[in-house]
Amino acid sequence: EPNATLTRETALCILGRNMMLRESSGELLAFTDGRAVGSWAKGMVKTAVENGIIGGYENGKFGFGDSFSREQIAAVLYIYAQHKGYDVTAAESLDRFTDKDSTSAWAQEALTWAVSSGILDSTEDNLLSPQGNITRAQLAVILRRFIDKYTLAPAATPSGTTSWQPVPYNTNP
Repeated sequence: EPNATLTRETALCILGRNMMLRESSGELLAFTDGRAVGSWAKGMVKTAVENGIIGGYENGKFGFGDSFSREQIAAVLYIYAQHKGYDVTAAESLDRFTDKDSTSAWAQEALTWAVSSGILDSTEDNLLSPQGNITRAQLAVILRRFIDKYTLAPAATPSGTTSWQPVPYNTNP
């Protein structure tokens, strides 16, 4: 279902597994709706929360079953890139988007980075659509752009696991 809208937990599972994050175990007791998440997503959501990649809402809920927005994906990838030590400087402004003022204050910096990096682009009619929902197909494109941006490739770590590592620039033609 490439055009299906992603929930917060589904998006985190796709992102986490593609970024080769190790899943945590245990309950999501930090959220009042923590028991609502299925076992298939619990470990990856907990990993993302424990690593500060995503948080819950001000009302104490995580928002299981809620749609995942464009500004949320920008924020999650921005935080992940910071944790990995990737360059997250952004030079471009959001002024070219007619709906730039609908961006949440907490997402401004992340969206600016995502647009400047070419990870996120406009939707139709030069709209940023920060509150718009992400589909599976859109997330696949966004992930591909993120991987390309940082020239990442899977590599074995000293502990025997696999993670994304920047590929050294090859000067040989």
